[in-house]
Amino acid sequence: MDSFPLEPLSHKESSLTPLHFFNNLTHPNRPPQDYEGPPLRSISSQVDFRNKFAVFTNQVFKGWKQWDNMCIMGSAVVASCLPLPQEYSSSPELAAKFYHDMAYKSSDIDVYFYGLTTMQFANKLVQFHDYLKKLFGNSLLVYKTLHTITFVTQYPTRHIQVVLGNWLSLEHLLSEPDIDCTCVAFDGKKLWASERGRLSYNFRAITPSDRNFQIRGSPDYEKRLVKYSRLGFYIIDPEFSWKKLSRKYVTIGIAKMHSSRNRCMVSGLRTLVCGLKDKDILAKDPVFQKSSWKDHGIPYGPKWRTRDIVQKIEKGSYEESSYGPVLVKSPYTLVQDYGNEIRTIKLFEETRKKYTPTWHNHIFWEDEKAEDKKEGGARIEWTRYYVFAKEGTLSIRKEEVEQDKDGYRPKYYTKETYFPNIKKLQEILSKHLRKGPVFGISSKDVPNLEFMYSAY
Repeated sequence: MDSFPLEPLSHKESSLTPLHFFNNLTHPNRPPQDYEGPPLRSISSQVDFRNKFAVFTNQVFKGWKQWDNMCIMGSAVVASCLPLPQEYSSSPELAAKFYHDMAYKSSDIDVYFYGLTTMQFANKLVQFHDYLKKLFGNSLLVYKTLHTITFVTQYPTRHIQVVLGNWLSLEHLLSEPDIDCTCVAFDGKKLWASERGRLSYNFRAITPSDRNFQIRGSPDYEKRLVKYSRLGFYIIDPEFSWKKLSRKYVTIGIAKMHSSRNRCMVSGLRTLVCGLKDKDILAKDPVFQKSSWKDHGIPYGPKWRTRDIVQKIEKGSYEESSYGPVLVKSPYTLVQDYGNEIRTIKLFEETRKKYTPTWHNHIFWEDEKAEDKKEGGARIEWTRYYVFAKEGTLSIRKEEVEQDKDGYRPKYYTKETYFPNIKKLQEILSKHLRKGPVFGISSKDVPNLEFMYSAY
């Protein structure tokens, strides 16, 4: 019996609330509940997989024979497992166009070594470098960071990233990924998958969890969830439901994600919810875009030559901040004497974080009630200002809203304050617009006055 059937939608799944970021081109297209046709496979056939892998990697591994204690994971394997859209499946050239121009523009090739001592690990790196050197000659660049060695050539060959770590076996490697659909590995001969990986493809689903969140941390985990969801996977959190969300937490989260100063205070599931609730966040927030150093770390594309890549890394890049443009130094270091330097670098290092937020942090209504109880009951949520036009005069009224176990309700109103002229009203409102929304009057009633509709 095939272990990789594309499962029809089940009745139980209808009670769950999936999130997703894919489009029509990468839609998972699972069969309906009443599907009675021939069985569908959730991954490519062996021949199809190898053909896609050759296209994705530009056949860079065609002459590589030393596959022992080595495998490929990440986007290269995921892309080879998934079906191509019909309009890109008829030729290798069209498949390459899809991989380079549509779904995997900046993806690199992740290589892992396992079951090796530190010296064996270093020797295999040198062996792999020598193989690539024969292929690409002086156009091959080698960059290092604390946790990776990256071999850089030129488009259309993708960057090849060897991840530095101490994995005892292939099983050990397959147990570690933070994203379910990446629990697959290709060892040059066979495609391997853990149970998490198998179910992820069969149901086209990724299940986030606090454990996986802790592996990557924020915002990397959220970025990766969005990245792989866009390739054709639902994000299914069994705890999630739109009805369970705290309106306050989501509202505050959206406001903080619009603020460069407070953006880091929103993480986990709340980040994804805020992105789906607010189009500006979805379009502009880095979590839903390419990661920073994917854009201006080691560049990749048809316009980048080797010497241009070196200059870009050395120069660094400017990023926007609350204080204006800031020069950001690249974390990548060019390796000059590869054979000697690679044997002296520190391969393994442990890092710890003092603060570890949880995946479900500040998102559910039940948590909001518990927090309010801990802090002594109801409290003011926001302030609103109502502007009225009455018999040729303008008035403003202030309202403060509180929340308790019974929901939201006005706490009190101030008396209406009248203003003899528009200029005076403009002066007063300019002091309050940042504190709450203004309702009750259009901008045409008060010329040159901009109203700010913010819920927090």
